[in-house]
Amino acid sequence: MKKILPVLLTLTMIFAFAACGEADEPVGDAHPGVPEDEVTTPASDDATPPQEGNADLDETDEFPSDEGWQTESDGVVDEPTPDPIPEPEPIPEPEPVPVYVTPFTDTDKTMYITGTTANVRAEYNTDSDIRGTLSHRDSVRVTGISTDAGIEFYRVEFNGGTAYIHSSLLSDNTAARTGDSR
Repeated sequence: MKKILPVLLTLTMIFAFAACGEADEPVGDAHPGVPEDEVTTPASDDATPPQEGNADLDETDEFPSDEGWQTESDGVVDEPTPDPIPEPEPIPEPEPVPVYVTPFTDTDKTMYITGTTANVRAEYNTDSDIRGTLSHRDSVRVTGISTDAGIEFYRVEFNGGTAYIHSSLLSDNTAARTGDSR
């Protein structure tokens, strides 16, 4: 009796497998009754799941697992988490720019060179570059008079720009004569 039981079990399994498919189909065919050249399979796991109402698909078509796919019934969109945006570095406040007050009062008058020659300077000090010279009795248009103690210069127009002449070398009249250039 012990020998008959394994034989019966083996025969039962053979008949069960034979009853599952047709005799002319290969074992393991996923689409029985459909010619092999008409069977389509997804190209990869990234395949798009079927949309509702698609007439080309029916309920028997096989697709990869819906895991990770969003459906209309989910109501939740699976989106990648964006990289955190770094905090911007604070912009330093600019240092206040000192307000420079020109130590000159605006004026508009003609004055005359009283020395033999007068140096016309780039800035209102005797160490600045000399832009040119003027001779005794030459006239110059004065655009500013020094208002700061210790600054003894006139602001003048010279060769289309602004220049400075020491106040001891200019006078309101042509007859005055003083020392040499500064």
